[in-house]
Amino acid sequence: MKKTLRFIAAFWISLMCLGAAFAFFQKDQLEVHSLEHVLHPGYDAFGRNCILLLFSAAAQSIKIMLPVGALCLALALILSSFALFKNERIQFTLRASLDTLSSLPGFLIALAIGVLFSKGAFTFWIGSLLLVVPSMTRYFESLILKLREEDYIHASEALGARPFHLWVHHYRPELLRLLAAILPFLIMRLILIETSLSFLGLGAAPEHETWGRLLYQGKDYLLEAPWIMLITAAPLCLTLLSFHLLSDQDPH
Repeated sequence: MKKTLRFIAAFWISLMCLGAAFAFFQKDQLEVHSLEHVLHPGYDAFGRNCILLLFSAAAQSIKIMLPVGALCLALALILSSFALFKNERIQFTLRASLDTLSSLPGFLIALAIGVLFSKGAFTFWIGSLLLVVPSMTRYFESLILKLREEDYIHASEALGARPFHLWVHHYRPELLRLLAAILPFLIMRLILIETSLSFLGLGAAPEHETWGRLLYQGKDYLLEAPWIMLITAAPLCLTLLSFHLLSDQDPH
């Protein structure tokens, strides 16, 4: 049953990615306003086809999330690598820093920055870094600490292997396996952050639509044109559920 659900989830995500890839090169045409179709069934308040606009919004959201996700992964891997050193001060500093970042209300801080200073990509970057990096670093750090107790690691250290050698030949393959398992979870978190901030008008402010901005538009036309909200919210929920199903697996 789980394999079937994961296959369906992977198929849905593949379908959304293919649609987003097509819409990325056609977004200027897909977002053209048409007064003839304003609030007609299947069209939004600007006369745009809601289904095609959904893929355009997905493409724009992916474009915004990719660099942020890459930075979060890089920072998490760099920070967790300090667990290779058996220095108590380094370990204490790392754990204290992670505890401090985890205790901060990242989303509220991002909201405050967006309201007080700037409404744009910077708000999304700050929210993502505060909400994603600590948890990702914890995942990687816990795996490194577990591997440090393995016999083959002790044997390599006894033979004079340095931390960099250990990381490349022993820790890196296991970290990549863990990354493959938690990558859907990371994407799911970034989608939620980006959609929430865009819905509130505080996320990245591109010239093209995103999922959050479409939901905000649908909110204003729930009675006159409920299909705007439905066509946007249903695929978003299915996408989040699909990533959740793919992340619900044993890393090994």
